[in-house]
Formats: sequence, structure tokens, C-alpha cells
Amino acid sequence: MNAHDHKDFLMRASPLVTQDSALDRGMIGMTPDSLADFLAALSRPAEPVADMAELLRRPAPWEPGYLAKR
Repeated sequence: MNAHDHKDFLMRASPLVTQDSALDRGMIGMTPDSLADFLAALSRPAEPVADMAELLRRPAPWEPGYLAKR
């Protein structure tokens, strides 16, 4: 890659990276009561998800007993 190509790449990529970064840092506003509810929800133990539990019980492809789906 020559210097001209590198400069063009950076010029095209910079706005995209900046936009992604700005979107990642967006502010979320909520009332004190909403914040308390949100933090309480995060503090509770997770509820099991049946499909996820079943998936985690399956043997991995490199483990004995693995059956490939057809």
C-alpha cells in the first residue's frame, strides 16, 4: 500500500469510526426511580433460559458423544 492509498483509506474510514464511537457513548436518561429499578433488575439472579440450558448440555464438536445435525 503506498502513501496515497493509505491516506485515501484513512479519509474514508475516519468518519465511520467516529460515528461508531459517538453511537457507543450515547447518553441514556432516566429518572432516579427508573435507575433504581434498572439496577435492581441487574442485581437479581438471571432466570434460566431453557433453550440455552439445553445447548450448554450438548457435547461440543470435539467431545465424545457429539452428533452432527443433518
